[in-house]
Amino acid sequence: MGWKSIAAWLTVVNSWTLTTEKIRENERYDQTSGEYIKIFSSKEGDKYAISGVDAEPFVVESRRDEDLCSDKVCGILWLKNGITLDREEKELYSVTLTAYDSNNEKKEEDNLIIEVLDENDNKPIFTAASSKLQCEESTKNGGSCGKVEAIDADDGNAGQVEYKILPNTETWKRRGGGLETNNMGIFNIDSQTGEITLNNPGPSYWDAEQYEYVEIEVTAQDAPGKGARNPAVTEKITIFIKDVNDNTPKIVDYEKTIKVGELKPVGSAIGTENFGGAYSFKATDADVDPENNQVTFRLKSASSPFEIVNKLDNTALLQIAKPGLDFETQERWNIEIVAENSKASSSSTKVASFAVTIDVVDENEPPIWQDTNIIFKEGDVAGARSQRENPRAKDLDFGGRSPVTYRITKDSQGFFDVDRSSGSLTYVHTTPLDRECDSCNYNNGTYALELEACDDEGLCAKKIHHIFIEDINDEGPRVEINEPVCNMLAQNSYVVIKGKTDLKAIDRDDCKKDHCGPFNIKVVGQYKNKFDLSKKDDDTYQLRYIPNKPLPVGETMHIQVNGFDEAGNKQESVITLNVCRCKDAFDEADCGFDEAIASSGGFVGSFLAIIMAVIVITLIVIMLIFVKVRSRPEKADALMDDVDDERANIMAYHHEGGGEEDQTDYDPESLVRAKHQKNSLMKTRPVKPSLLGPGIPPEDIGQYINAAKGQADEDPSSPPYDSLLTFDYEGGNSLCGDLSEIASNASDYDDDMNLENWNSPKFRKLADLYAGRENDAYDG
Repeated sequence: MGWKSIAAWLTVVNSWTLTTEKIRENERYDQTSGEYIKIFSSKEGDKYAISGVDAEPFVVESRRDEDLCSDKVCGILWLKNGITLDREEKELYSVTLTAYDSNNEKKEEDNLIIEVLDENDNKPIFTAASSKLQCEESTKNGGSCGKVEAIDADDGNAGQVEYKILPNTETWKRRGGGLETNNMGIFNIDSQTGEITLNNPGPSYWDAEQYEYVEIEVTAQDAPGKGARNPAVTEKITIFIKDVNDNTPKIVDYEKTIKVGELKPVGSAIGTENFGGAYSFKATDADVDPENNQVTFRLKSASSPFEIVNKLDNTALLQIAKPGLDFETQERWNIEIVAENSKASSSSTKVASFAVTIDVVDENEPPIWQDTNIIFKEGDVAGARSQRENPRAKDLDFGGRSPVTYRITKDSQGFFDVDRSSGSLTYVHTTPLDRECDSCNYNNGTYALELEACDDEGLCAKKIHHIFIEDINDEGPRVEINEPVCNMLAQNSYVVIKGKTDLKAIDRDDCKKDHCGPFNIKVVGQYKNKFDLSKKDDDTYQLRYIPNKPLPVGETMHIQVNGFDEAGNKQESVITLNVCRCKDAFDEADCGFDEAIASSGGFVGSFLAIIMAVIVITLIVIMLIFVKVRSRPEKADALMDDVDDERANIMAYHHEGGGEEDQTDYDPESLVRAKHQKNSLMKTRPVKPSLLGPGIPPEDIGQYINAAKGQADEDPSSPPYDSLLTFDYEGGNSLCGDLSEIASNASDYDDDMNLENWNSPKFRKLADLYAGRENDAYDG
């Protein structure tokens, strides 16, 4: 194959003969293909080279060939063996060409741009977004359902794509069911843009409540209208039918008539009895999307005492929202309820409404007080009755059959009595009725009386009645003040009280009947020479201080005042002034410092007085106790005071008879104590008294025992004569052993009775008594 140049020969002085060259993609430019680019320099270089970042796929060979280069040396540029260029990867290559002389010195250098020409070597590729489209169920004929897109990397016509829908490829997915093949051809596609539109969709198919989606197959092919084309590619497109709010809520559960007692508390749900108490209303909606099938309820009018509480499961509770249920005033309520979707439009097809009748059931309630005008007259005496109406209450329950009884629950002055059956009031106080009494409101001329009305079942209602008392002109004006004043008062100056010098005179009579003035008020009593009242207008006076000296700090002055009205009614009152320290006559009185001193002083004094009283009382008590103890004679402890307790502890008789197992229960405390209470003669050998009579004969042993027993009974400190304690003295710690040891198995009958262990005085005494001989034991 001969060489083939694709270079255009250009002769340019002092420059290269070419600057831009084009190469087709996917073609080989090497010695085997015969395709190449011939280059040479106008300066006739002897050797050529290529360099640069894009020079990797290329190679340049320098040749002297008469057929190619005449008598010159030129360069042949081709691709390395086996390499082809791809325009979709790189479109332009920029390389540097260099010419060298025979001495390998650079003669010239310039850039060459190699452009890769496009060929139709790519197929269209569908985008990921094209595989899943959404189309609303409300889309009409010709409406768009989205657009598919396939991209071809080639340029020009080779990169253009043509779209088609393959026939007989519709697969429908029924909601809640399986797949169905229904080739109805309800889709069209724009061959150039890929937009899919509906073509006469039937209402039974294009419905989100019936089908979830439909699948179709779409092809994409490049170079439309050209004979040489790449094969078409096919993509399965899923078109989801998007739900819209096109279904009206359907009411499935509710009570058309609801009965509710008038005493049902606020917040109670009604109309739930037949639905297990779970709800009052329930609705369904055929739409698929949760936002479109969520049903809420509302009252069409807000004038009723009810409210609706919506729940998330398309149910709602009808509740009592506020007090207002009263059988006697309104027996029935008719309410209209609207059920709608959260996304519902104003169209009536998306809203359902229904009516509910609520019948109020009569229940027993306390009587209802009526408005009455109760009037008495000032000066009324016992037995007087209201000049107009009396208190009255009605019980309207069950046709008003229940009688009402009345009683007074609060009458602060004890003025009235009420008839239990009729409610009629009678004035019963011993003094005439006074409009200006302590519990009366003289401004309004009323007296507060609390009454209770009860039905026959004991349900009661209370009400405070304000009894109006007609006034008679029986009082004069008064000026009553109890305030601090400044001690620094100048002569003939007006007393400043709370920053003002004006004092208001009050007549508690009914001023609406001209019972209040004009007034004449003056100071009387002990302070009339120090103060007087100057009249400023009809009911305003000023208190003038007459002397020329300050008031004494801490003094409280009770200034007596007499007031007269036009009718001559006299009224006595008192102006109380507490004199306090201040800087000057114009300074407002401040008793805080003086009161603090007085208060703290009083507190400290009271505290000290209490402490002293406690100390004195304590000393007196201690002295009384001391005197009583010193004056009380010593009394020996009765040995047998606790005999009952101690005798109960004597369980064992540890000689001649067993009982040894009970030794732990025996408490010898009292016996030991009794023994120690005796004098020390018990432990020493006694000396025989100088005057000792003969021993007691045996026949007088009974007399001896009785005498000893009588003596023991008279001495509370000694044990009873017949007690074991009497003989316990010869027990432990005694000079002799127990009496029983004489006859015990461990005893020796030949024992010498004169041994020291048997030489106790009492033992010898007993021995003599039992032996019937004289008591010469003391002879030694």
